[in-house]
Amino acid sequence: MPITSEANLTWSEMMKKTYFSLFFVFIFQLFATFSEAKEISLMYSNRSISDDIILPFKDLNENDIVQFIRQVYDIKVIIIDKIVSDFPENPEFTIGNIEEDKEAVRFYTEDPVNVTALKTNEGVAQFIPPYKRAVTDTQILLDDRPYIDKPILLLARNVPRMVIIHEFLHFYLYNADPVRKRTNLINGQHVYRLDANAFYIYHDLRNLRDAKTQRVTESKNLSPEKQDEILFDLYDTFFEYCIEKIRYESEFLGEELDLHVLLLQYREQLGFSENEIEAAVYELAKHAGELKEVVQLIRYNRIIQRFGMFHDQFPEHLQPKYDDLVSLFEEFTKKMNAIALWVEHEGL
Repeated sequence: MPITSEANLTWSEMMKKTYFSLFFVFIFQLFATFSEAKEISLMYSNRSISDDIILPFKDLNENDIVQFIRQVYDIKVIIIDKIVSDFPENPEFTIGNIEEDKEAVRFYTEDPVNVTALKTNEGVAQFIPPYKRAVTDTQILLDDRPYIDKPILLLARNVPRMVIIHEFLHFYLYNADPVRKRTNLINGQHVYRLDANAFYIYHDLRNLRDAKTQRVTESKNLSPEKQDEILFDLYDTFFEYCIEKIRYESEFLGEELDLHVLLLQYREQLGFSENEIEAAVYELAKHAGELKEVVQLIRYNRIIQRFGMFHDQFPEHLQPKYDDLVSLFEEFTKKMNAIALWVEHEGL
């Protein structure tokens, strides 16, 4: 059979060949390391996890999993006695709370400061890191709540078995990362690092727009050179914001993608039901769409587009940051394609 040269391939064929190459690299990196080190590489978060952490759950039901986590790990498991989200009731999940957690159960059931996803019907389980606060449009709420200095696994009464393991793995990855465990001091209060970053990142763009309006107005009487200096400074700030925004969202939403893929790969060993698998595939697609939306909003922002078309009109010191953004866009596209091909390959 003759060998087809690259020159004879159509553009579609070349792209398909590239994506399949990336797909098999992805499979190798994510799953093919089991036989020796048993360390599984996670694609988005650039972390790894041993399957020794996952496989102990294979013969445990929901109640056994909670009991196991309580006994082995330093985390509070709080069960909210109500049905939330669109998940059906789970009659198999019958384990109760520990007596010493009585006040915490009452607080997180009511959730007066909106710190949980369960209150807003966004999920049936949640890992809450120490010092996590609710982030609002105007401020970080420095609230006091039960076990604020401890990691918490919050479970609704209708939580599926697969979701308990998924949220536990969020805790495990957090607990294994000394940087994410670090806390900062703001106004004399501990603030969980990622929440603080999220607050400032979410507000940077709005602040930048306000600053741009104000500074351009103030610069009308300045020389053209000074106006350009102000404009280029705004571009520099905007590029930094975009890079940090993509990296932060990739860490947050990317970890969701990593864990969904990981548990779907272990779906047979862990004995997940068809309903659990279907729900996990749905959540995988949802989080992938959310991350794609974040990246696309930045990728096709008119400021980014203008710089790409007229970069020779801008100072050279801006080019490396723009190049960093382009690299992030390309890396994002490769990873998204790899996941899509994996899902198709698995018939999910």
